[in-house]
Amino acid sequence: MLSILCWKWKSSPSAREQFTSKDVNILYAMLKRNLTIPFKLFCITDDDTGIRKEIEPFPLWNVPDVKNWPAKKPNCFRRLRMYSKEAKGWFGDTIFSIDLDVVILKNIDDIVSREEEFIAWTKGGTRYQGAMILHKTGTRVQLWEAFHPVKVPQMIRDKKLVGSDQAWVSFKLPKNETVWTPEKDGIYSYKFHIRNKPLPQNAKIILFHGTPKASQINDKWCRENWKL
Repeated sequence: MLSILCWKWKSSPSAREQFTSKDVNILYAMLKRNLTIPFKLFCITDDDTGIRKEIEPFPLWNVPDVKNWPAKKPNCFRRLRMYSKEAKGWFGDTIFSIDLDVVILKNIDDIVSREEEFIAWTKGGTRYQGAMILHKTGTRVQLWEAFHPVKVPQMIRDKKLVGSDQAWVSFKLPKNETVWTPEKDGIYSYKFHIRNKPLPQNAKIILFHGTPKASQINDKWCRENWKL
C-alpha cells in the first residue's frame, strides 16, 4: 500500500495560495483514475471539513515556529517532518508527497513505483522541487533533525535559494539524488513548459505552482482531467 501525502492548512490572510477540500477531493479522483496500484491518500491538515471519506485526514503536526520568514512567501517548512524517524510508523515504508495544484493526465504507476530512497521533480534552477517527492521513510532524516527555525531560513536567504522546504532539501542533500524531469518522465510545469504551447505528447502530470491554477485554465485537457 503506497501512502500518498497532500497538504492543506490555514495560511495567513496575506499568503498567495489558499486550498480547499475541493482541491483535495479532486486530487483523490485523479489518483483513482490514474493509478492501478493500491494506495491511501493522507491529507495533512488542520481542517478536514468536506474531505471525502476515502481520504485519511492526518492531524497537522506542530513544527518549530519560523518567525523570520516573509509573510507573503509560501512557507512549507512543516513538510520537512515527513523525513523524521516517526514517519515510518505513521505512513509505512514509502511516501509519495504531491502538491494539490496539479493535473494528472495519464497512468502514473511507473512514477510512484520506483525503488530509490529519494526522488524529487526538477525543472532546473533549485535542484529539488517540493511539488513531488518519493521517499523511503527512515532515510534522509537529516532534513528534519538538522532543521533550525531561525538559522535555516536565514541561510536560505543568504544563499539566494528559491522556496522554503525545497531550498533546504536542495542545500542539504547531495547533487546526485535521483530526479524526475519533464522530458524523461512527462512531469511539466504549466508556467514554464505548457502555457501558450501545445501539450507535450508524453505529459502525465502538470504542476501549477504559483499562478494561474488549474481552476482558472480553460484548456480542454485541463477541463477533462481536473474534476471529481
